[in-house]
Amino acid sequence: RPERRKPDKFEVLRLRNSLNISYKWFSSMYVFLIFFAVFWNGFMAFWYYTAITEGIWAMGLFGLIHLGVGLFLIYFIIAGFFNSTHINATKNRLQIKHKPIWWLGNKEVIISHIDQLFCKEKVTEGKNGKNYTYHLYMVDVTDKHIKLLSNLETPEYALYLEQELEHFLGINNRRVSGEYVG
Repeated sequence: RPERRKPDKFEVLRLRNSLNISYKWFSSMYVFLIFFAVFWNGFMAFWYYTAITEGIWAMGLFGLIHLGVGLFLIYFIIAGFFNSTHINATKNRLQIKHKPIWWLGNKEVIISHIDQLFCKEKVTEGKNGKNYTYHLYMVDVTDKHIKLLSNLETPEYALYLEQELEHFLGINNRRVSGEYVG
């Protein structure tokens, strides 16, 4: 398999006993989402203003799900602007942390439980065609597939992480059923 170049977005620190890779989440998508969130939450503010001033409590209850979506959208945008993913591998453990804003997906794995690393491509149909995201998985010693990282923007990100972690951990690369190879 060809050697993958380090993506510009990645910062890598290789030491004798550890490998540290980090990357910021920010992309232009978050700028677009600000405008969408202003529109969405502006509409919800108007919705709740009308519900409260007119005393239409059923209207307020009906809007709760939409209000929740708007609040989550704000949280998602803040995380997108400020968060980074930090991957730290030592000879004993692999840690994945998303910070400074709390996010799902923090993991810690004992290295002796990792048999293989591989990437998967996920294709979803949208209004504007197909959307592709990439995920980094491990195969544990019981042959169970465990997702380590989700929604990487490009296949280069996923394949580079697989390559660097396998190299540092001394894992010989081999094909896994369903693996994205680029």
